Amino acid sequence: MGSDVATFGITVSAAPDAGMISGTATLCETGIATFTSNGQTGGSWSTSDATVATVNSATGLVVAVGSGTATINYTINAIAPCIGNDVATFDVTVTSVPLTPSAYSDTTYCSGDVLVDLNVVGGTGTFTWYSDNALTNVIGTGLTLTPDNTLGTTVYYVTESNLGCQGPADSVFITINVCTLPDVEIAVPTAFTPNGDGTHDTWELVNLDAKYPKNKVYIYNRWGNLIFESKEGAYDAAPWDGSFNDKPMPVGSYYYMIYPDEKGSDEIIKGIVSIIKK
Repeated sequence: MGSDVATFGITVSAAPDAGMISGTATLCETGIATFTSNGQTGGSWSTSDATVATVNSATGLVVAVGSGTATINYTINAIAPCIGNDVATFDVTVTSVPLTPSAYSDTTYCSGDVLVDLNVVGGTGTFTWYSDNALTNVIGTGLTLTPDNTLGTTVYYVTESNLGCQGPADSVFITINVCTLPDVEIAVPTAFTPNGDGTHDTWELVNLDAKYPKNKVYIYNRWGNLIFESKEGAYDAAPWDGSFNDKPMPVGSYYYMIYPDEKGSDEIIKGIVSIIKK
């Protein structure tokens, strides 16, 4: 007897497999990232909250639009006649970018002035100071910054950062000029009375520091010995009180040399000052 065989074709469709999503778990507001999956291709991307992040359904390109947390979904639908689908998920946290801080204040100084620290106000984040508008050269952090005493105009930039997200910068302009006082005269007394009565107890050189911020003052006795030397540009802070090594000098005449710019320069103011006791 013979045999007879009947056949029937069956098509087996693969079960949907969305795999696992790869991407970044944190984004700054307005940040962009592309998410991928190791599952089956041809799936569709979606987001649980479009106010936090939007996603291109075909490419997985995510754009962060607001602070909060959203779930990024990658869905593979079953091929007929199979039913159902498989979904992979990935949570993304979006951090808001700080607002522009307020830095202050634009100031113009003379080269001999004491510079005031720059200040910034803003939120509760971290403040970073830069010397360039590309924000590449960090020169300080915190709420204050001491500006450089450099002639010309220098611009300082400061930003606020929160959880790794940096906001836009504000700027401060500091200008330092060489200031002259042509209409200010230096008063050089020919005598003073260092007797402790509170009047003319020091040799006062009015306007010297203001007009010549690098001045130096030297005083010699009649034998040519140096008995007083001022600090550069700071005569007013410690004027000569008629003493040497903390001992009062006797009544008499003393020779002075005042260098308006620095010792060794051509311009010298010189003469005789007398100590008088009354």
